[in-house]
Amino acid sequence: MMIAAIVVVLFFTPLVFMNGKIFEEFLVSAGIKISPNIDDGYLAAEFYDPPGDALLPLPQEAVYNEARNALDMRKFSIKKVEFNALSGVGIDARLNVCFEFDGKQPNPFDFKNGFSFPVIHVYLKTPDTNIIQGNSDKTAKVNFDKEGWNYQIIIDGIHEQARVFDNSGKFLFNGLGLYVNYEYEKGFNGKQDHIIKTKITAGLPLRLIGDPAYGEWKYYVMTGLLDVKNSSMLYLSDKDSSNIFDYIAVDFTSRFEMDSSGRLSLSPIIVHNSTSQNIF
Repeated sequence: MMIAAIVVVLFFTPLVFMNGKIFEEFLVSAGIKISPNIDDGYLAAEFYDPPGDALLPLPQEAVYNEARNALDMRKFSIKKVEFNALSGVGIDARLNVCFEFDGKQPNPFDFKNGFSFPVIHVYLKTPDTNIIQGNSDKTAKVNFDKEGWNYQIIIDGIHEQARVFDNSGKFLFNGLGLYVNYEYEKGFNGKQDHIIKTKITAGLPLRLIGDPAYGEWKYYVMTGLLDVKNSSMLYLSDKDSSNIFDYIAVDFTSRFEMDSSGRLSLSPIIVHNSTSQNIF
């Protein structure tokens, strides 16, 4: 028993401390430059989205009155976390996909993750992948470009991890952590009534998803309204129409292009990298 207590004190407690916000704040206050790994990773790319650009009206039920800002992404970031062998003991290398929303996410359904309304879909085409078109029942009602995608990531307030599927709808693997953090008004840290931003971060195992620091990656990023009755979990008012409320687009002039059935036609965000970041 004494040996176990010593192990906890000398190893596990410092490890938890060093990978927490307290340790990060301590280093910053001491004037020490910290590795991005201790935050949420090395930045590969980030994209901003204007406010108030919802693509669909909300359902009429009163419970959805607070959902509009909750579905309105303001920023999407792609980050990589990969420690050297000894400096990140027990921390798996990962690709982090990060999403920012204005204000505090409402949670009327009291989900464990702290948000109820948005279901985030990310579709990836990873480098040097030959796509065989599938027929998944979990995809959003949109038109993708002809090259397609090979991974679908679904993030919601119900499941403890992001879930990854192929384009036939087959479940592949779970993510590595789903985190919700807040930014507060200056001087009101920790005060729930003074949250100005919500940040949702989902980790994906680098050994399975690939390394975002190399090659050409294509991302389709969108939010929909939770509907537990649908396999995609996206609320659908009509079986043929679009069911996404917001998506990240580089070219805003083409945001609202639709086909004759009312579905949006999307172009991917393209991120090309040829060199890896130095890692801590």
